[in-house]
Amino acid sequence: FLVGAYKGFNNNTKVGIGYNFTDFNDDLTNLSYEAKGWFINLIKAW
Repeated sequence: FLVGAYKGFNNNTKVGIGYNFTDFNDDLTNLSYEAKGWFINLIKAW
């Protein structure tokens, strides 16, 4: 599973940090199955 925390800067922008406890990886060329670790996420809506 994934755990993350996000900070909203306005109605359209959020920045988050989290940790991936699973082997999920959105890079479909990475088949190592060792994708656990920290991630940074930027969410922007317009």
